[in-house]
Amino acid sequence: MRKRVLSQRGQGIVEYILITALVALAAITIFKAFRADVSTAYRKAGDALVRGVDDGLASNSGSNE
Repeated sequence: MRKRVLSQRGQGIVEYILITALVALAAITIFKAFRADVSTAYRKAGDALVRGVDDGLASNSGSNE
């Protein structure tokens, strides 16, 4: 009876590992597929942030004089 319980526990662990590996593989595939799109989006957001800060500094520098 004890051997059967250990066998079922081992099977559960193996299934968990297989599902985790499958999810990880799917995530890696998705990230690779959309790498260029994500990179472009982050670059555009960063550029917009820099422009906003530069514009804010330029408009505030005139009011300090």
